[in-house]
Amino acid sequence: MQKRRGAFFLVLWLNATSYVFDDLHNNVGHDPTPVTATVELSLPRSISTARTCLPGSSASPAPAGSVSGSLPLSVGGEVVVVELGD
Repeated sequence: MQKRRGAFFLVLWLNATSYVFDDLHNNVGHDPTPVTATVELSLPRSISTARTCLPGSSASPAPAGSVSGSLPLSVGGEVVVVELGD
């Protein structure tokens, strides 16, 4: 998605179970093994930086580095939002 100010947002997640039930049918947390992947990007030249945010556990985005056509990311048991901007 591209916002009016020009930044792009990419939302990634694993399609995996993040909980299991024990023998007593209690919900037991389960973190899927994170997957590391490189996202290949074809964006306007004005895009030069990336920040990531885990909305379920962090209040502010963290720098993910500069963008030069590809971006290595790790996606685990929660949604990862990548902001691409200048």
